[in-house]
Amino acid sequence: FCVLVAFIISIVAQSLVNSRVSKYSNVPSSINMTGRELAQKIAEENFMGLSIKHCKGNLTDHYNPKDKSLNLSDVSYNSNSIAGQAIALHELGHAMQDEESYFPYKVRQAVVKISGFSSKYVLFPVYTDSASGTTTTVPSGTSAVTTTFSRV
Repeated sequence: FCVLVAFIISIVAQSLVNSRVSKYSNVPSSINMTGRELAQKIAEENFMGLSIKHCKGNLTDHYNPKDKSLNLSDVSYNSNSIAGQAIALHELGHAMQDEESYFPYKVRQAVVKISGFSSKYVLFPVYTDSASGTTTTVPSGTSAVTTTFSRV
């Protein structure tokens, strides 16, 4: 049950993020800078040794603590929209948390590592109905939910 609730919450949250980004990616900011330029300016003002890179995809933006890089997708790298700047600064916030060894960020990173390991190496049965022969699982190495049908 908890897995289902978490799944529903994550779907709702993702659709809200997508809808807000869609809405505000067409609204220019009063600060005439791209998300990349604004993040670079703030990083330099705070003496952060941070590289800012472009990454492909939509909403694939992320901070990589291993190489201290901010990776920004099209909407935040090249755009001066409110959404682009907000996304870039959100990711910059992760870099600042990392630099300051902010405890909740360290906990988050540990959870990400554990969940990455478990989704790659562990097979979690979510629901099994032996009467109908329906089994729903999260397959090893993926985050997709699949349903298989077989007679027992």
